[in-house]
Amino acid sequence: MRTLIKQILNEENKNRLKEYWFKVWNKIESEGEIPKINRKLIKRLGLFSKINEIESYYVEFMGGKEKILEMLKDSLMGKTFSTRDLPSVGGYDFEFELIRLTNLDPDLKFEFVMRRGTVETIMTDNKTYNLKDWDSIPEEIAWEIDLEVQGILYDFTTRIVYDFAIDYRDIYVEWV
Repeated sequence: MRTLIKQILNEENKNRLKEYWFKVWNKIESEGEIPKINRKLIKRLGLFSKINEIESYYVEFMGGKEKILEMLKDSLMGKTFSTRDLPSVGGYDFEFELIRLTNLDPDLKFEFVMRRGTVETIMTDNKTYNLKDWDSIPEEIAWEIDLEVQGILYDFTTRIVYDFAIDYRDIYVEWV
């Protein structure tokens, strides 16, 4: 009997938690925005221990992983992003656009096109290189620049995917 009562109370709390977040996300949608997981609010409410449960409610609210991926793709496609909007990118200054997002379940693959960009190589030869003119970049530093650009794009994508509560094993990033 005692176990049954605990189960009922636990279900009531789960339902209240679910109802609360559905209300929050409905309000965000009614304002024309795409609901996302707000970890700061979750933490402030003292609910961070329930993050997995809240994320599962979010996935349910949004209609499943595939619908979330479509919304993510729609919110990113056709927009130009800049390293100026990102924290700590060193000597990199470039603009990029998502051209493809592929679900390789359980992985995700993001493909970006570089619209314009430069890198200042302060630590090597103290020059500025055009990232669109790959032939002008010396071979001995080109591999490092390529990896660093991929790292910047990886950080950008993981931050966004984190807000959409998409469960993945790994993220692959390519840029052209």
